[in-house]
Amino acid sequence: MIQKRLLQNIFIMLLLTPLFSHAQEVLVPLTGNPVLQNILVSPAGKLSEKTKASNGANAVTLPFYDDFTYSSVVPDQSLWSDWHVFVNSDFAYHSFNRGVATFDALDSAGNIYSNATFAPFEADRLTSRGIRLDSIFTPQKRAIVLADSVYLSFYYQPQGLGNSPQPADSLLLQFLTTDPVPYWVTIWSEEGMKLDTFYTKYGTYSRRVNIPITDSASYFRSDFQFRFVAYASLSGDMLPSWQSSMDHWNVDAVKLDLNGRSNDSTQKWIGFAEKAPSMLKSFYSVPYTQYSAEPTAFMADTLSMYITNRYSENLPARYEYQVLKADGSVVSSYNGGNNTIPPFLSNGYFDFQPWGKPPVRSIIPIDPFGVQDSAIFYIRHALRGDESLPNSVGLGDTIVYEQKMTDFYAYDDGVPELGYGLTPAGAQLAVRFALTKADTLRAVRLYFNKVVANANQQYYYLTVWDDNNGTPGRILNADTILRPTFADSMFRYTQVTLKNSVPVRNAFYVGWVQTTDDNLNIGFDRSRDNQNNNFYNTDGTWQRSQFPGAIMIRPVIGKRLLPEADNPTLNKSGMELWPSVWNQSGDVNVVINGVVPQAINVEMYDLSGRLVLSQQTESRFRPDGCREGAYVVKVRLTDTGKSYTHKLIIIQ
Repeated sequence: MIQKRLLQNIFIMLLLTPLFSHAQEVLVPLTGNPVLQNILVSPAGKLSEKTKASNGANAVTLPFYDDFTYSSVVPDQSLWSDWHVFVNSDFAYHSFNRGVATFDALDSAGNIYSNATFAPFEADRLTSRGIRLDSIFTPQKRAIVLADSVYLSFYYQPQGLGNSPQPADSLLLQFLTTDPVPYWVTIWSEEGMKLDTFYTKYGTYSRRVNIPITDSASYFRSDFQFRFVAYASLSGDMLPSWQSSMDHWNVDAVKLDLNGRSNDSTQKWIGFAEKAPSMLKSFYSVPYTQYSAEPTAFMADTLSMYITNRYSENLPARYEYQVLKADGSVVSSYNGGNNTIPPFLSNGYFDFQPWGKPPVRSIIPIDPFGVQDSAIFYIRHALRGDESLPNSVGLGDTIVYEQKMTDFYAYDDGVPELGYGLTPAGAQLAVRFALTKADTLRAVRLYFNKVVANANQQYYYLTVWDDNNGTPGRILNADTILRPTFADSMFRYTQVTLKNSVPVRNAFYVGWVQTTDDNLNIGFDRSRDNQNNNFYNTDGTWQRSQFPGAIMIRPVIGKRLLPEADNPTLNKSGMELWPSVWNQSGDVNVVINGVVPQAINVEMYDLSGRLVLSQQTESRFRPDGCREGAYVVKVRLTDTGKSYTHKLIIIQ
């Protein structure tokens, strides 16, 4: 009955579709940045005054360097005077460094610029603080002269994993001159292009630019400033829900210093260029009960590690990884041994197989008795310089992946780079999920992108299909008609609990049948290719998606729905720690209900209940002196007295 009624509706919708409508699936850029919208903006809609107040007034002395590897989503305010760009580790593609500043057509609050047009307009910019380019101060103060060879260098990349800037768009580097009046002079520029065009043109995915500063009269001042400016343009369609804007550029490793050379790489650093990977071969997360039934069906054979050396000479190091339980105890480990990493500029990523493709030699522990319905493990990757050699002392990097397995499947990493949509009315979307044992589908989590004027607030039928030889078959459930909804916090899914749970076995599909031509604009993650499991139907025939990536739909299965406290991707309020795994570098940032607090009291307890840290601060803290392991962090808001708790893992 369900299938017959829905098929009748689909036929009617397709029949009524205007003749000029074109059946298609389309990827579109995001029209908002939920991180900036939720982290930087207070409930009153204004940027946090504490964030503004953190902008120091002191001029920066040489060397000026920023590689954007810190946890904050805004640029380091001791170096930069604005916060229009988005600092992240998600939008770059094959960069030499983990962390970039991403330029797009969204303002500092994460919304499309009010001056946005279909012609190129000035969008994001990144402006340095005043820099003492008149003098150096170590080993002793003296004036800077032309013989010092002052250079500004940086890496850049169009598109990355996001949207490609159009040929009329551009990225500019400008210097501020004051003669006769202050104005910005364009020193360098690049026109927009797709990433594959960029690679064909330059032979690299991330290009380095070196700018010599030779006009001493104009720029060797005590208040020198430079900035990057992106010009973007709206893309559009007849339907408002398809109109969008992004035009991504990624900028990294910005350096201003003396004695620069065209091949200068004096920033001595070895480390990981991308985030830590999941140990599952196709998923970021799977239900723990499904994993425990057949773990080899999910475990990867090898991991992909991107290791780089920024220095101009070979650097010796060692690599290893460990699998840890939530309490910090070691489950298993892998020692990749010692080797020498050549410079990235001449050799690219280090392709030594025991490091670049380390084997997964054991499974993550299972629950053979079926008592546990969730588990969390941490995979810590460590790269350390050879302490016996002077040029390697103190070098190293650590990254951690939180392998969470509760009650849901996740092909995506939780961060959308683009939006996915279909047209016309009656179009169907289905994502395939395979089971290791029969189970029960109880809910579905979806992440929809917010769009201009809420144009994607259109009805659709949430639909479940069984498997028919590798494509969607019989409809199992289609009684739920919905419109896209949005959570109150960043990158949070909304959960639709099914009125009637659905028994599933072998494989099943979750998706929708839409009722209008509008793009529903669901989140699309490009970090992992799930193309073979994404299907669409616009003309009566199921086809695999043409786009590599993952549609952000997560089915929830099991004997029961776990409480929201066990599912952080659903929390509508509460505390977040960023990062939740601290590697003894940088600050731990606190966010309460999606807002940066003004003043807090922080207490930290080890698992025995012993208080190990207590301090008053604004919105961040450093647990210096605490040993490796798991801790409970209690935060009390000074103004309201409300308290929140969260787990923190400390690693070396």
